[in-house]
Amino acid sequence: MLLWQAAIWLTNGALMANPVLLIVLGVVALVAAVAAAIYYWDDWTTALMNTEAFKWVVDQLKAVSDWFGSMGGWSSMAKAAWDGIASIFQNAINGLVEMLNKIPGVSIDAHLGSLTDSLPDGGDRAMAAKESMNSSVGSLSPNRPTAVPQGGLLKTIQNTTQTQNKGTHVENVNIHTAKPMTPMELENMISMGVAG
Repeated sequence: MLLWQAAIWLTNGALMANPVLLIVLGVVALVAAVAAAIYYWDDWTTALMNTEAFKWVVDQLKAVSDWFGSMGGWSSMAKAAWDGIASIFQNAINGLVEMLNKIPGVSIDAHLGSLTDSLPDGGDRAMAAKESMNSSVGSLSPNRPTAVPQGGLLKTIQNTTQTQNKGTHVENVNIHTAKPMTPMELENMISMGVAG
């Protein structure tokens, strides 16, 4: 009887060690946990909301929200960050122009204004930026139609293909047989010549 019980324990242990069975047991445990969470959801949330830790977390989140509200929210913080970055670039470029002007013979009459106040508000910003870029960049198209040669690249490719020789030309082949080849050397040479 004791031997039979030991055999059953070993069989159960072997079945439990099977990875497929462990995956099935994990899925069953997950389904049971989800079912328990659905059934006891109201009890758990009520118990959680009445704890001191949850009340402390809610108070901290409210304090952070009030702090952001007093500063004007995320948009005000983003505007302040942009203004800071823009002023750093403005000061750097103006300082570079001043240093270049100290070089004898260099006279750059440029001063970068405020990056945040120079453009109009709203949808006019995009139009002002486009006009500024268009005035500073020349046209990318050729000045006249003859700037590209007649026939273009295609004609050049066609002309070069006509001069190519398509035949095989062997200039000179010399075979020196001072020492005759052994059968092993012949076999090695043949095996090197065959692909694969």
